[in-house]
Amino acid sequence: MGIPLFEAFTDEQRTQFGPPQTREVLTTRRHVYQTPFMYENVDLGNFYEIDPTKGVELKSMDGFITIEEDHPVSGVTVVGSGCVPHGFNVVEWWDEGETIDNMTNQLVKRQRVDNLNGTHPSIYSQLMMGTFPGLTFKHVTHDDLKDAADALKKLSDGY
Repeated sequence: MGIPLFEAFTDEQRTQFGPPQTREVLTTRRHVYQTPFMYENVDLGNFYEIDPTKGVELKSMDGFITIEEDHPVSGVTVVGSGCVPHGFNVVEWWDEGETIDNMTNQLVKRQRVDNLNGTHPSIYSQLMMGTFPGLTFKHVTHDDLKDAADALKKLSDGY
């Protein structure tokens, strides 16, 4: 017998599930944050140092960067990782007033990306931090990377 295969919506399906829906158009904005993460909407905690060539050194298991946005966040790209092989990044998200201590009947909203083999520090990080005055992205790459924000975008969006 099996599952029926339909070539198109039937009159019965159109009656049951109709009328036709109107598509919704969503727009997104990108927000770029750079180390040392001193922004009004950012909280940074449990870190050891701020180094101009490598950024903020977070404590491995409980260091954090918290970013509060006015609109829902649909994706996060982290450029950078642990400075040792097989490092990881964890992203969690919470509703207003929600914490690990007061949540009930739900899973923690958490994603972990493993096996990040970061470089410590990469030439791109050093260029973004201005470690070598006069050295530009054009000197070290054939890509047309204009500045730090452009580099973060291109290095994180599948370029």
